[in-house]
Amino acid sequence: MKRRNYGPTIAAAALAFSLLAPAPLASASDGENIKAEVSAEVIKEAVIAANEDGFSLIKPEVSTNNTIVSTVGEGTVEIHKEGTDATTVLDGGADGLKISIGLPTAANAKEATTAADGTTIYTDPQGLVDVGVQTLEDGSFRALTVINGKDAPREYAYKLETPSGITLRPESDGSITLAGTSGNSQGSFSPHGPLMPTALR
Repeated sequence: MKRRNYGPTIAAAALAFSLLAPAPLASASDGENIKAEVSAEVIKEAVIAANEDGFSLIKPEVSTNNTIVSTVGEGTVEIHKEGTDATTVLDGGADGLKISIGLPTAANAKEATTAADGTTIYTDPQGLVDVGVQTLEDGSFRALTVINGKDAPREYAYKLETPSGITLRPESDGSITLAGTSGNSQGSFSPHGPLMPTALR
């Protein structure tokens, strides 16, 4: 990442938990790759509309049967492909934090697919909610939820696992700081719904 501290990666969550506008649905015959590209385009348009497109995406360098990995500086973002147990592991390197984030994919979500722009997408066979994951050139990470219709859930759980000694501290602006043992910030998560009200709790 930009520094050995894991802050830059976690700070990406300032963009991370975004609830986006409905995506036009592709037909089943078009395949999962087409659906992933559609959701990636919706994410792109929403990020531009929110003026959060200041950094370019980092395309994954490695894709195995189980994971998709991007590298920025000394850190990595490892995305587990399994849609029904979707997890992203953020590793800041030798002196950084290692954090696991469980993503709010649908119960029967398809295996992750990476779109042409580098966004990794978990598509929902029922067409309600797709989840996108991006790594940015500044070393940050964001996860984005694409809501495709009125029947989609209203709340989404991101399961966070942090190292011992890290606590979550709610802030007055709605963000959540990852605080070290001395209270110093190791990064933060902020809700960002460009097209609808969004909050963390």
